[in-house]
Amino acid sequence: MQPRCQICCNSKRRVRFHTEQLAICQWCVTELSNSDKSPAKIVDERRSSATFGHREAAEQELARIRSLKTIPPQLASATLDSVSNYAEVAVRRNEGIFQSLYRSMIDDARRRKEVAAVAALRKSEVLAAHNAVIAVHALQQQELDAKIAATESSIGRISEMVEQEIRELFDDASLAEPTKSKELRLLRAFLVGLIDFKRTEHTRPEPLAYEEQKRRIRARDSYRCVCCLRGFAQGELHVHHVLPLSRFGTNFDSNLVTLCHPCHNKQHPGFQVTRTFPIKRRPSTFQFVAVDIETTGLTNDDAIIEIAAVKFVEGRVEEVYCSLVRSKKVVPANVTRITGITQAMIAEAPHPEVVIRDFVAFIANHRLVFHNASFDMRFIGKYLEYFNHPLPRRIIDTLPMARRKLPELSSHRLVTLVEHLGLPVARSHRAQDDSIATGHLYLALREITAPIAAKKRRKSTVTPSKQKRSA
Repeated sequence: MQPRCQICCNSKRRVRFHTEQLAICQWCVTELSNSDKSPAKIVDERRSSATFGHREAAEQELARIRSLKTIPPQLASATLDSVSNYAEVAVRRNEGIFQSLYRSMIDDARRRKEVAAVAALRKSEVLAAHNAVIAVHALQQQELDAKIAATESSIGRISEMVEQEIRELFDDASLAEPTKSKELRLLRAFLVGLIDFKRTEHTRPEPLAYEEQKRRIRARDSYRCVCCLRGFAQGELHVHHVLPLSRFGTNFDSNLVTLCHPCHNKQHPGFQVTRTFPIKRRPSTFQFVAVDIETTGLTNDDAIIEIAAVKFVEGRVEEVYCSLVRSKKVVPANVTRITGITQAMIAEAPHPEVVIRDFVAFIANHRLVFHNASFDMRFIGKYLEYFNHPLPRRIIDTLPMARRKLPELSSHRLVTLVEHLGLPVARSHRAQDDSIATGHLYLALREITAPIAAKKRRKSTVTPSKQKRSA
C-alpha cells in the first residue's frame, strides 16, 4: 500500500521519498524549500498573538465587571418624613370625615396615638424593604467581586494558557491528518527532522563523520535508490539531502536518502521536478531467506543445536524463525564458550522433527542465502532427508560472491566482510544474528561490481603463405 506524505497527509499525492523515517511528496519538498519561515517564528507569532488576545479579552471583561459595581442604595430622608403624612391619611381614611373631625375636637390624644402606631408600622415596613434591597445589592456585589478576582487571576495565568495552546498546536501537528495549514506542515517538517527549530543554515559534517553517516544511510535504504527502487553499484549511489542545506535542511538521518545517479541529477538544486516530469516508482518483489546454523562440531557425526532463518522483503527484515534443536550429542565446552548454548538448553529444546517441519514451512518457495553453503547444507540436508523433506533447489552462497567481488581481502569470513562493508555487526555468535548479517551481506555484495580481469593480448598467427601474399 502506497504510504501517505507525513507533511500534508494528502492521499492523492504520490510519495516522492520513502524511507524508514520519512515519507514525503515532491510538492511538500518544493514548498519547504521555498519557505523561509521557521517553527520558532510560528511559535513566537502564535505566542504573541495569543498573549495579546487573552490579555485584551481579560482586560475588557475586567473593565465591564468593574463598571457593574455600584454603591449600596441609600434610604432618602423624604421617605421617612412622608411616613407621618401617610399615617394621618391612613387614619383619616379609616375613620371617615365626620368621625375624624369629631375625634380631633373631643379625643385628640387618642387619635394621635393611633397615628403614631400606624406611622411606626409604616416605618418598620419601609426599613425592612430597604434592608432587603441592601442585602440583594450586597450579594450582587459579592458575585462581582468573585468575578473580578477570577479575571485578575486569569491574567496572571495567561502565559500558562498560551503554553498550553502551543502544546496543543504541536499535538495537532503530530496527528497524521490531512491539512492545508502551512504552519502545521512546517511543524511536521520539524518533528520529522527535516528542519530545525530556528531553521538556521547548516554545513556538512566533518568528512570522516559524513562518510560514516553516508554508509549508515545506504545500509538503512538497503543499498537501493528510494525513488526508482533500482539497485546500483556502490560507486553510483549518492546520499542526497531531501531538503537542501542551502534551504535550511538538517543533517539528520531522516533528511538523507539514497539515490542512484540519474535520480540524484534530477533532484539537484538546479533541477526542479514538476508534475510534467515525474520519476516513476518501480515496484520490487525481491525476497529471500538468510539461513545459519550452530553445530556441536565440524564433522559429519556432529549435530545441529540451533537453526535460524530470516526472511528479507524489499531489503528489510520481515520475519524471523529461530529455534534450538534437541540433540543427543554433548555440547563441547568451546562451543558453549563461543555461542553461549549449554547442554541444559539443548535438553529442553524441541525435537528435531518439529524444528525441521517448522523450518521447511518457513522457507517454502524462497531462495536461501548462506555464507559457506556447503557447510550448512551438509547438516541441513541430512536432517531433511531423514525426516522425508525435499532438499531446497534455489541456494545462494555469499562466500564465492565475496571472493569474486572482493579479491583484495585476505579473509572472507562473515565477521571480516561485515566489518569491511560497514554493515551491522552481529551481537553474538548465534544463528539468528549471523543470519541477519548474512542477509545484509548479500544485499551489499549484489551492489558491488566484480573487478574485470585483464585480457591477454593474442599473438599474431599469420601463416607464411599469407605473409607472402601480402608482400
